[in-house]
Amino acid sequence: MEAEDSDIWNGFYYPNEGNLTYSIPSPQFKTLDECRDWVDEQVQKYNPSGYGYDYECGKNCEYKDSFTMQICETTEE
Repeated sequence: MEAEDSDIWNGFYYPNEGNLTYSIPSPQFKTLDECRDWVDEQVQKYNPSGYGYDYECGKNCEYKDSFTMQICETTEE
C-alpha cells in the first residue's frame, strides 16, 4: 500500500519499558522512516545502553476523548 501525501506519522517513545503509561511524544513526520530516525535519537538520549525502552510510530493519529488517548490508523515498530 502506497503512502499518501497527507499521511502524518507520530512517534511515542517509552523510556521505561516497564511503565508504558509514560511516553515522550514526537513532532509530526511525513514518513515512517522519519519517525524511526526520531526514535533512534531518543534511544541515544534516554537509553544509550540500547535496552529498557519501547516505542511505536502511529499513522494518522487522533486524540479520542472517549478513550482519553491517541488512536491511530496503524502502528509500526
